[in-house]
Amino acid sequence: MIHECQRWSEAARLQINAEKSKIMVFHETKARREGRQANYRDITARRPPPFHILSRFPQPRCTLLEEVPFFDYLGLRIDERVTMQAAVDHILQKARKGKAQVLAVAYSLRYDKHHHNPSVANSVYKILQLWRSLVLPHFLQYLRYIPDEKKIKTLQVALDASLSTSLHAYGHSEALLADVGLPPLDIYQKLQLAQFRYRLATSDPDSLPFVWWKAGYIYRTSFPLQALENRMQEAVSHVDRDRLHISYTQMPPQVTQAKEQNKEKSYQRFLQIQCSTLWRT
Repeated sequence: MIHECQRWSEAARLQINAEKSKIMVFHETKARREGRQANYRDITARRPPPFHILSRFPQPRCTLLEEVPFFDYLGLRIDERVTMQAAVDHILQKARKGKAQVLAVAYSLRYDKHHHNPSVANSVYKILQLWRSLVLPHFLQYLRYIPDEKKIKTLQVALDASLSTSLHAYGHSEALLADVGLPPLDIYQKLQLAQFRYRLATSDPDSLPFVWWKAGYIYRTSFPLQALENRMQEAVSHVDRDRLHISYTQMPPQVTQAKEQNKEKSYQRFLQIQCSTLWRT
């Protein structure tokens, strides 16, 4: 595939920047990796290394591609084993930076003579809004792609600690979440999965995402329980049982009365109410 992309680029008078290109191999065994790496060390090998770009202009050149243990795709960090541990570590790293910004701003408002504003610094609501803007999005953005419950609990512990430190409110974590109106991450993940299923099921029937999702829905029983299709189905069974069998023809009034471009957002608000009910029970 690499060579085909290079041939197409040359035919279109384009040039791939091999210096900035990287590659990652999914689920590669140790024996196969060592066999590949032996080709790099064997200078007498007749064939070039497997991961390279052969360019014919401006001059013939063979450039090796750097292998990396993880890759950032649209902000989501994916590791070579797809365990999503790299994504969790990246989320925690960004959340720590966001919390440091919140604490720095609160400190500056209390003590910096140029930005001294004790009324804002002592306002729990202001600090909470700042925390919601700088920290919370990191925990929620890619939540639906993390299938492991242990990793979700790890993120929940980090979120509780970040919130309590930012607000200087130390006590029962669930009580603090209830006070600020923030459901646990496992419930929020169910909301994201149910919304994602609605987006796929109501997309254009001729589109590639719909075709892939339809095939996955039909054969989901042969997939592992942690597969995205099964997790979406389980989430819908908790927050919207009326749409468990892909019946989006009879929707709540707030969804059917909304404009076409706003239906998914209206459905999200409907799911938020269902998740609040699930949280209380």
